Parts: sequence; structure tokens; C-alpha cells
Amino acid sequence: MAISRIFNISTRSLATYRKAMDVAAHNVANAGNPDYSRQKLSIESDMPQKGARFYWGSGIRIGDLRRVHDALVDSQIIRNNQRYAAYKKQSEILGQIESVFGEPSEYGLSNYINRFFDSWTSLSSSPNSIEARKEVVYSAQNLSTKISDIYQQLNLIESDIVNSFREKTTQVNSLLTQIRDLNKKIFESKAMNAEPNDLMDNRDKLIKDLSKLVDVKVNYDTNGIATIYIGGIFAVNSDAVTQFTMDRKEGKLSLKTVKGGVKTALTTGEMSALTDAFTNKITNYKEKLKTIFNKIVDEVNTVHEKGYTIDNPPQQGIKFFDSFENGKLQINEQVIRDPMKIAVSSDGTAGNGDLAVELGAIKDKKIFDGMTIGEYYSEMINDIGNTVNNANSSKESINLVLQQLKSQRDSYSAVSIDEEMTNILKYQKSYDASAKLVKVANEMLDTLLNMV
Repeated sequence: MAISRIFNISTRSLATYRKAMDVAAHNVANAGNPDYSRQKLSIESDMPQKGARFYWGSGIRIGDLRRVHDALVDSQIIRNNQRYAAYKKQSEILGQIESVFGEPSEYGLSNYINRFFDSWTSLSSSPNSIEARKEVVYSAQNLSTKISDIYQQLNLIESDIVNSFREKTTQVNSLLTQIRDLNKKIFESKAMNAEPNDLMDNRDKLIKDLSKLVDVKVNYDTNGIATIYIGGIFAVNSDAVTQFTMDRKEGKLSLKTVKGGVKTALTTGEMSALTDAFTNKITNYKEKLKTIFNKIVDEVNTVHEKGYTIDNPPQQGIKFFDSFENGKLQINEQVIRDPMKIAVSSDGTAGNGDLAVELGAIKDKKIFDGMTIGEYYSEMINDIGNTVNNANSSKESINLVLQQLKSQRDSYSAVSIDEEMTNILKYQKSYDASAKLVKVANEMLDTLLNMV
């Protein structure tokens, strides 16, 4: 074997093991990076050369540098990321809504409703008492303040949802732009026969971040380019990116494309939970409250208008409430200014409180498909509580699956310090041996030169 071949083999070996140590060092440096997939360098025999009757070995060369990565596990993580984020956000929003009603407690709306009707029952025992009449007005005003406060807090939650949705729309657009740029760099690297492993790790992280916000579908072509769809609409590849904007119309919140105004069908992810809470949940609860208070206004006014006041002369046909609109329960100003305008006498005689009894009994009247006001309201509160519990239960269940998937990914893709340090020592010994081989070849060359 020519001395020059020894030099060539040794030099190639030195370069190979130096690269191998670089890869191991890179792995160690990223041991604390949860989004990093360890890289593995394959070392293989170089193509032998034929001389005389034999094939002479040519040493080693780098085979490939691949990313240790399980695409199936990552796709499952993305899918469960979306669901976990949706339930987590739903639980958060519904928890806020639940706290607005404050049930069951002394300061819950149900307690204010009961106090209002109980004040009529108290008035029935002393219908001419000014203090008892003032108590009716006072309890009505407290009820009005309470429902107004609930609406204001629900409106504030709606405002927070809109602001959050707008902010997350900006995040979606930023992530899509970054993914497109990485797609381009990955394509360019592969075109030059380079393995852009770190770039693909970075892209995977961005896709996972995106999956927490919206439901995504990801397809990879033969060049490793990721094409992403959001809610059934094309979002990004290496050539183009779709920009999205928030759409808020007629009490509905949605995500649509800037060009064309095509709405996405969000079914999971944080933005889906925001959309559902704004468009469905809060709207539904407001409608139920509206139904309850419109019924209270109608039932109370129907009885109250039949009664007679105790001023002189007695009057009839006076409403107790003016209206209920946009969370505001309006009490008749005449009644507020003069409690004697409260009409509970059924025959116009002083001391008659028949209608006060009837007004107090509205609380136990089956006026909502066989349910009382309290039962109808309790059903709504129970629905909120059950939805919160279901969201929490689903969130914890999916989180358990996510942790298992991440553990599975780590067992395959995460860096093992012990393994990498062992590799570094192995490569270092091989590097030292190759260096000694260069020294031996040099000594052989010196010997030959000295013989001349």
C-alpha cells in the first residue's frame, strides 16, 4: 500500500471523527432543549479500490447525518395539543363565567330573586306599612343592580375574548410567516444534499405552537416541505402564506382570510374555545337571563296592574317594572319616588294585601315548561358547572395522554448525556489512533527519504 494512501485514509479518518465529535457535542449542548431531536452520524466504509488481484480498503467516510425523529408520535402530539389547548381555554373562560354568578352564595343572583319575592310576602301581612313597601322597592333595586352587574361582567369577559382572539390572530400570522421561511431554507438545503435537521426541529416547534391556537392539518412532501391547512383552508407551504384576520359580526366571532374573506371552520385549539364562548356560551346565558327577567317583569306587572294603590284616590293599572333590556331592569319611577304607588289591594280598600300574596307566590309558580324561576335558573347554573367539570376532566385526561406521548418522544429523540459522552470518548480515541497513523506514515516517509 502506498504511503500516500495511508495519509489519505488517516486524513479522511481524522475529518470523519472530528465531525462525529462535533455532532455529539451539538447533541450535548441541546440536552436541555425540549424541542430538539438528537442527531446521529452514520460512519461507513469508503468505496474500496481494486489493485492487482485485490480490493484495497479506502478507510471510512460519513454516511449521513439524520435526525432521530418519530413522525407518528409528533403528529399525535400535535393532535392532542390542539384538544388540550381548547379544553384548557374553555375551562378558563367558563370558570370566569361561573364566578360571575357566584352561586351558591349569599351574593348569588338566586338569593336576590328570592329576597325580591319574599318582600312581597312580607308586605302581604302589613300592606299599609310604608317600611314594608320601601323594602319591596329596595329589594327590587338590589335585584336590578345585581343583574346589571352580571351583564357588565359578562360584557367584560366578551371584550377580553375579542382582544385575546385578535392577539392570537396576530400570533397565527407570525407563525405562518416563520414556517414559510423555514420551508424555503429546508428546500434550499435539501437541494444542496444537506440535512437541515435543526431547521426542521425549529419548524416542528412552530407547528406545535400553531396547533395550540388553531386546528391544523400538516402534510409533508418528498422534499420535506410542510403544507399546512387551518380549519380546512390552505395556510402555508414554501411558496405562499395566507394571512388571517378576526371577523366579528352579529354577535359571532370567527377567523377569516384577509383575501377573499373565507371563514375557517375552527373545531379545536384555543381560538376555537374563544369562538365558542363568545358566539355560543355567553350569548346563550344572556338569552336565558333575558328569558327569566322578561318573565319576572311580565308576571309582576300582570298582577300589579290589577291592584289598587293606597294613595287618595286609589289608582289602578300601574306597572311595577318599566322594562328589562340589555341587562337593565328598569323599575317604575313613580313606585321608586312614592312607595304608596305599590298596588297590592285587590278591591281598593286600605289594608287589603291579596295581590301581595299573589306576587310573592310567583317565585313558586311553574312558568318555564313545568319549572319555577329558581329551577330554571338553577338548571342554567348547573349547565355551566357541568360544562366546567367536563372541560376540566377532558383537559386532565388529554394532558395525561400528552405526557405519555412526550415521554415516548423523549425516550426516542431526546439526548442521553451518558450515551453522548461515551460516543465522544470513543470518537476521541479513534481520532487519536488516526493521528498516530499519520505519525507512523510520516516516519515511514522519513525512513524512505533517508535511504536515498
